[in-house]
This record gives sequence, structure tokens and C-alpha cells, in this order.
Amino acid sequence: MPALFHRIKKSKFYMPNYISDEAKDLISRLLQPLPIKRIKLDEIKSHPWFKVNIPIYLERLLNKKSLVITKTESR
Repeated sequence: MPALFHRIKKSKFYMPNYISDEAKDLISRLLQPLPIKRIKLDEIKSHPWFKVNIPIYLERLLNKKSLVITKTESR
């Protein structure tokens, strides 16, 4: 496991050819070692790979303004 983290930290990782270009883009942006350059949640939610064939239950969650549940909502 430490070797994997080291490779991610150095941005040296391999993605097989059978992974779509959109998935490769999202994965590489998720594994960006610099937090300031890493993809943000709203960018993930609007990413082309994420939006393809999304299950209905996730689509409903994404259409809400916020995914945060307050104490009063959870009761």
C-alpha cells in the first residue's frame, strides 16, 4: 500500500486502456496530489463520466441544493 500512495503522490499511476477517456480524466483529477488543483465536488457532479447512466436515487440527491443533512432533517 505505501508504494501505491507514493506513486499517487508523484502522479505516477497506470490506467488500463479499457477505461474510457472520461473516466481517466475524472480519476486523474481525483488523485491530484495538490489539494488546490484537485477536482471539487460540484465539478465531480457535473463531470461527463459521472452523469452517464447515473442511478435515479443519485440523480435525485444531486438535484438537491445540498447533500448535508441537519439534525432536524435527520429526525
